[in-house]
Amino acid sequence: MATEKLTLDNGKYTIVNGLGEGKGFKALRYGEEWRNLAGDNLVLSLFQEVMELQESNARYERLLGIKQAEGKTTFKVNANMHVRVKLTERGIDILKHNHVELNKLIHANGGTGLGEFELRLDEDGYYKTQIWMLMKDFGHAMSMGSREPFLLDLIIENGTIMEESEK
Repeated sequence: MATEKLTLDNGKYTIVNGLGEGKGFKALRYGEEWRNLAGDNLVLSLFQEVMELQESNARYERLLGIKQAEGKTTFKVNANMHVRVKLTERGIDILKHNHVELNKLIHANGGTGLGEFELRLDEDGYYKTQIWMLMKDFGHAMSMGSREPFLLDLIIENGTIMEESEK
């Protein structure tokens, strides 16, 4: 079994497991030998667990085709996909205004209208719409320094992880 190394805290600490080669189990601090960990089964168990988790994570990333740049995963989405957002009072007011204006247009053209405005939120309080509708309904209200119509953390449903060649 080859010597294994686990680097922690941006390189401050390195745990070296050379037990399989008779080289011991030790901790380095800033690359210098710091502690002998031989006989510390807790640290050995933690070391082995972290190594297994890192291997599993790398395996899953390969299987899923995840490519990361600076810790970010890139997703491909279609404007017809659904997005969920938490509306603010301003966002609700915009939807109400759009509803009233559409009702006026329908009535002006001889239609019966849409009825009363009804805000539809899911069980978690999110408003769900297609991405292009979100842009259409709220794009005019989005600018630096303005009151946002919705909280800026979006949940995009069914995005596809992009391959490096697609970027």
